[in-house]
Amino acid sequence: MLKQGKRIITLSVFIVLLFCASFVFFFQRAQKQSQASAAAPSARTDKALPQAHLFDQSGAPFNDEALRKGKVVLIFMTLECGACRTEAEFLTTIVGKHPDVSYYGVLSTGEKRVVLQEAAEKNLLFKMLYDDGFELAGQLGIRRVPVKLFLKDGIMKYTWGGRPLTRKRRQRSFSTSTT
Repeated sequence: MLKQGKRIITLSVFIVLLFCASFVFFFQRAQKQSQASAAAPSARTDKALPQAHLFDQSGAPFNDEALRKGKVVLIFMTLECGACRTEAEFLTTIVGKHPDVSYYGVLSTGEKRVVLQEAAEKNLLFKMLYDDGFELAGQLGIRRVPVKLFLKDGIMKYTWGGRPLTRKRRQRSFSTSTT
């Protein structure tokens, strides 16, 4: 009877260790996949940008046809998000280096007037737009921020999302996708 009790305890310990090792393995694997997707632009999407009702910093309706001409980078963000601020600061340094690309920040949360006023106070070197009713972000399936889209003539070419990259990797990733 004592031997049977030792076997049960040994088997229980083995099962617990196997469970813990499996958990650690799958957790690390998920982290690596998440980091890999944030480290480089995603695969080409080649989908047209959907129509949306956007507003410029003055609160006036924005003609989204401007997003369908030439090279455009959209960054979906919120003003409260630390990673979004980091990406906005990074894009501010890029604006002058790529004069052939138009840059727009897209805000989808909060009261339109208040959010646009706060965005104007940030003195960013790119235009901020308000996505009324989460329309554009919803159509694109954006559920987290910051998310960046690279468009060429209204066609989505690359997306970036998730946690911010190191400055060097962001620069390399951005430079290879806008060419």
